[in-house]
Formats: sequence, structure tokens, C-alpha cells
Amino acid sequence: MAREVLLTLTGRSLDESGQETVTRQTVKAQYAFREGRHFFRYEEQEDPASSPTLCLLKLQEGYLELSKKGAVYTRMVFENGKEHRTDYVTPFGNLWLGICTHRAGFTHLPAGADPVFLQYVIQYTLALEGQPLGEYTMTLQAVSA
Repeated sequence: MAREVLLTLTGRSLDESGQETVTRQTVKAQYAFREGRHFFRYEEQEDPASSPTLCLLKLQEGYLELSKKGAVYTRMVFENGKEHRTDYVTPFGNLWLGICTHRAGFTHLPAGADPVFLQYVIQYTLALEGQPLGEYTMTLQAVSA
């Protein structure tokens, strides 16, 4: 059975020149736990004129999968110590991405009345069309809505 949660996604990137960028978005998501995996389903919208993109996160220790369908289409896999390649389809064209994951795992799990019931971090290197883009860290934090 799914329940509504607030999901905060915080991204940190360090490009080839050493420039750091931080992004943060908080969305309402549907959460479920099945067969040892955590699932989050939510929508994101780049701008008011575009149609929303449906996002699905599947995660467990050492593995995170992000699927997007809508204005953007992709299936990105982050798995400890492995490299995965994917197409990132946008209205402006297709991009070929390489994702090399250094770490994917929980940093916080449920503990009593703690409002933060889940926190997960992935650290990875991203390449576009075979050219390195930089180092990235994404933190997911879920709290009861």
C-alpha cells in the first residue's frame, strides 16, 4: 500500500573546472516498500509550459534505478562499483550518458518517531557522449507528509 511522503532530492556537482553547483527540489511522492526495495513515484515539471514527467525511483542497498517518462525519457542505473550506459531522451535530442557509481547506499533508516524515515546517497561520475562531465552526489531524504 502506497503512502504520501515528502521527498527532497539534493544534487551536488563538481565540474572539470572545479565549479560546484547545488540543486534541491522537494516533491510529494507516493512511497511503497515491497520485496526488500523502496519505491517512490512522483512528477516533475521543468517549466509551466511543458508536460509533467513521471519519475519512478527503485532503491535498495548498493542499487538505485531512476526511470523518467514524459517530456524526458530515460532509465538511469546507479550500482556500486559498476558503470551503466543510458540514453537520455529530451525534446531537443538524445544524449548518451555513462554513469560510473562509486557509492550507493543508505545513510539513515527508520528509527522510532524520527520524522526522517529514509536517507540515501549516491556518488557517481557522469560522462556525456564519452566525455567526462564531472563528479556528482545526490542525496534523497524522505519524511512522512
